[in-house]
Amino acid sequence: MKYNINKGNIGALLNTLSCIFGGISAIIGGFLILNKLNDLSKKYNDYKIIKYYTIAYIINITSFLIFILYIGNFTNNLIYRTANINIGEIYTLVDIFLIFYILIIIGTYFIKKAYLNLSKYVKNPLLNTVGNLYFYGTILSIIGIGLIMIFIAQFLEIKLYTEITN
Repeated sequence: MKYNINKGNIGALLNTLSCIFGGISAIIGGFLILNKLNDLSKKYNDYKIIKYYTIAYIINITSFLIFILYIGNFTNNLIYRTANINIGEIYTLVDIFLIFYILIIIGTYFIKKAYLNLSKYVKNPLLNTVGNLYFYGTILSIIGIGLIMIFIAQFLEIKLYTEITN
């Protein structure tokens, strides 16, 4: 089997390293994967692949920004007040978390759809596996085991993109 280094596996590697290097690594990694999928969409003349991944990319970045901005504001309020938190702030925090969680699930659903569409052309079983691990891992992340599934999906995604050639 031929292995090659391309935008996809560098992007997948950056996504995996985002737990160490932070969000900018995930943004750059997602962009590189988006770029690789754009090339594949053009090659196979199926623009649903890039459409679905673009939707996922926008939803995921937006949800993370909303979550981070709210948590930053909430933390700032805690620091500069005498730690008096009213019940409305707690409800808002829970609401923001639920919105974030639902948006991330929707985003990974579109990642799954993009990989499912790509699997029509690239006969690699890792496409479905990675898409499913991301999607179900995100759903199960609320209980912890999903985070392990997402981490496995990230490593398999690196392997997947080394096997996909232009």
